[in-house]
Amino acid sequence: MAGSRPIRVQIMDDHDLIVEGIKSILQSEPDMAPMSVPVPDQAGALEAIRACEPDVLLLDARMPGFDLLSALGQIRLLFPRLRVIVVTAQQDPSLVRAAAKLGTAGYVLKEEGLSNLLPMAIREVARGKTWYSPRASAHLFEEPAAPPALTDWERQVLGQMVCGQKPREIAAALQRSVRAIYAAEESIRDKLEATTNEEAVVVAIRDGLVPLGAVEGVAGPLGNGVAGQPQDDGG
Repeated sequence: MAGSRPIRVQIMDDHDLIVEGIKSILQSEPDMAPMSVPVPDQAGALEAIRACEPDVLLLDARMPGFDLLSALGQIRLLFPRLRVIVVTAQQDPSLVRAAAKLGTAGYVLKEEGLSNLLPMAIREVARGKTWYSPRASAHLFEEPAAPPALTDWERQVLGQMVCGQKPREIAAALQRSVRAIYAAEESIRDKLEATTNEEAVVVAIRDGLVPLGAVEGVAGPLGNGVAGQPQDDGG
């Protein structure tokens, strides 16, 4: 990917101390060129990637105004050659598996990222391999929890929700009443233990409850088209 030039490594984290800590590690590596720019929100992340043209992206899993899984889907779609390593403090088995399904090349815990493991991971990933830290990789082989018992009808509605469709648009697409869509969304939220449609969509993407193509087709830059709570009335 990078050839004989240094590996361009973009650090995307909202904590300045983390950014500077990772930079200090990578700046001592002659084959790496670390860089970072402020990322105000999820849409800004996409523009930052376009501006920096990195070979490897070190992506924090949790930032304000940012959803990791929808971002990974859009990055995969818009920057297919970019290699992404998730750097996070979260030891969430379902998040590790979801990130892997979305094409993440690596997953490193933050305490591991601020060590000599990180340059090794970046080199492996830049060569086209994958690198999951020992603790993260263990989660890939765990048995996931049984998926919630959604009906075929609820899965159809959920697929439309993931694609950013509003209740009236879903009703038109599935040829049902808006009231029926509201009822289906309420049942979906209950079964996924979500309080909002946004949370239900995140769970659906994280747990692979909808086809991957639906995730990558989410409308708007980096998934800005995710559906929210219904605002129109039934009828």
